[in-house]
Amino acid sequence: MKRFHITNRILPFACALVLLTGCGAGSNAGTGREIPLKDPVTVAVNSENAQVRTIRDAKIYTGFVFPETEEYGFGDAANVSGTLVYPGDEVKVGDVLVTSDISSVQSNIDKTVKKFEAYTEEYENYVAAQNTLLAELQQKMNAGVSSTEYKILAYKKEALEREMEEKQRLYELDYEYGQTYIEQMKASLNSNSVSAGMDGTVVAIGGITTSRNSFGPYIASYNAGWGDAVVAVADTEKLHIKCTYLAKNVINKAQEIYALINGQRIEVEYVPMSTDEYDELKDLNGEVYTTFNFVNVPDDVQVGDFVCIILVNDINENVVSISNSCLRKDENGSYVYVLKDGKSVYTPVKTGMKDSMYTAILSGLSEGDSVLGASKSEYGTQTVTAQVGDFKTVFTGEGTILYPKKTSVVSTIEYGKVSFEGAKVSMFQTVKKGDILATVR
Repeated sequence: MKRFHITNRILPFACALVLLTGCGAGSNAGTGREIPLKDPVTVAVNSENAQVRTIRDAKIYTGFVFPETEEYGFGDAANVSGTLVYPGDEVKVGDVLVTSDISSVQSNIDKTVKKFEAYTEEYENYVAAQNTLLAELQQKMNAGVSSTEYKILAYKKEALEREMEEKQRLYELDYEYGQTYIEQMKASLNSNSVSAGMDGTVVAIGGITTSRNSFGPYIASYNAGWGDAVVAVADTEKLHIKCTYLAKNVINKAQEIYALINGQRIEVEYVPMSTDEYDELKDLNGEVYTTFNFVNVPDDVQVGDFVCIILVNDINENVVSISNSCLRKDENGSYVYVLKDGKSVYTPVKTGMKDSMYTAILSGLSEGDSVLGASKSEYGTQTVTAQVGDFKTVFTGEGTILYPKKTSVVSTIEYGKVSFEGAKVSMFQTVKKGDILATVR
């Protein structure tokens, strides 16, 4: 490994000397002829001049543009029976999006009321029986028994009273919980629908089943748990940036934060995340992200645009610097080859901050010094033209097209038998509102 390291150091140096000084005046004795040399039109010495630049210690994180989104659900568990909107529908504040079947709620209220009525009756019977026992114990104590027997009766009475006090506390707690639960269910009877809280576009709904009937996929009724989101609405005019998660201490260390979208620098603001929000995202799907707001949203920024978030941790302004490829290292530290009078001169240097392109030189070089690159460069003859184009992110996934909207007609007869006489239309026939589709009797 040591020999390989030394060889790599010497070869570029030797090649550079040959390229700079030519073949010299070496002897041609014994050849009897002059060897013609061709111009190395595609080979050049790779060198550059040390320049004063601004060096930035920066980190790059990726993200994308997303719209402001709100998710809605019922305050309690509910049977979602009616989805009135589809993804892509435009809605206004207050528009009803989803409804629930309240019949199950009312049934649950009735069951809970009966349960606590029976519980109350059971407790009252217990109290009556215990009071009878207390009266009997007191009567025996008043009958002139011996002191030993009196103490035994008094102990039994005291134990019975403690038991009744404990039962009373448990009953009162259970009864209070039951009444609160019943009141919550009664309140949900008046909130059997979910409405939009802002103007926007429906971007997600629940209840899409993968099953297929003769008409294809459909939205089925389903049970939503407490806190479950059943529909989401987005305002595509209010845009944000969702980025790889960045801890607050990482943000605080940065001297400068900005975004790059389509090659344009855009100023952004970091949105702090509370511990509760972090835990909620982590528990929900394990994906935690950081949000940035635009200071001013450019007109050409769109939902889904790829974003680079730049965190500049440190800045060195007006420092002499060279390309990273010009630096070499040996046992003494960093060094470069400075080109002077046609020769490459070994020159130790002290380095400072570096970025992806350049390294600051604290001592050893001055502005304008010509420095040899890592090696010679060989250039091809093919050329290309730089052009401005589009750079897009690609997303792939599975989905379901729900079109057109469908309305199911359900018999309203609760008792008796309904007979289907026949259809008045054929499959995929276009109809208008009010057209007779089928007859029953």
